[in-house]
Amino acid sequence: MLRSWLLFLVLALAGNKVISQQKTIKFGTYSLEDGLSQSSVTGIVQDRYGYIWISTQDGLNRYDGYNFTTFKNNPNDETTIPNNYAHFLQEDELDYLWFGTNRGIGKMDPKDYTVERISRNTIEDLNGYIFTSLSFDKKGILWALTEKNGINRINVSNNEIQTIKNIHGNTQIISTFIDREQVLWVGTQTGQIYHSNYPYQSFEEIDYNGIFTIAPVFDFYQNDKSELIICTEKGLFYADENKKLQIVTDHAAVRYGAINCV
Repeated sequence: MLRSWLLFLVLALAGNKVISQQKTIKFGTYSLEDGLSQSSVTGIVQDRYGYIWISTQDGLNRYDGYNFTTFKNNPNDETTIPNNYAHFLQEDELDYLWFGTNRGIGKMDPKDYTVERISRNTIEDLNGYIFTSLSFDKKGILWALTEKNGINRINVSNNEIQTIKNIHGNTQIISTFIDREQVLWVGTQTGQIYHSNYPYQSFEEIDYNGIFTIAPVFDFYQNDKSELIICTEKGLFYADENKKLQIVTDHAAVRYGAINCV
């Protein structure tokens, strides 16, 4: 389904007005017929050159406004993506694209499309194989979430690893995000949303404001107004400046639908 891709277009066109008011928006759609490699979209990034990058369950896609270019794994080429099931996209300060896959982490140079890989083959102490979310803190430390092995805190300069297995005893961590204020956000399969200020020594739970029905927390996104958008299986929400949960819109598809990412 292209739910995530369509929602991205809605929010992008709405811009800063997404929280403050509702608008009538016209938008187009893209599908396999247009060249997208797979319809299950897991992440979207616009790079500094203006290209749109889309991660899917069957490869990475680059959209130039006219055509899609697809990048897939070649078992005989170590400079291709580690695995075709890509979970997440993140651009760093040096313009590299980082993404998690079912076989480790990839770092792509968008200039020549070469890829460096991080996995248990390259870092022996790395925990896990499937990486679903990536974030960098202000010191350049990579926080890499795995499917079943918690969060790897990776110093990419020396490959030093520290692991967080649970938050307040909850091991079902499925999403992480570091916002522009360097707050680390953690979402769980059981609906808890935690936050921690740098250097992330302790975590607190968000104020749910009596509106959140427990559901998996899929993803986080910070808009241009620095509001934190929270994507869940049962609707789209945001956290205000007091870290209190608020409703984005009463539109049924957004208020109660499953939103994977924006």
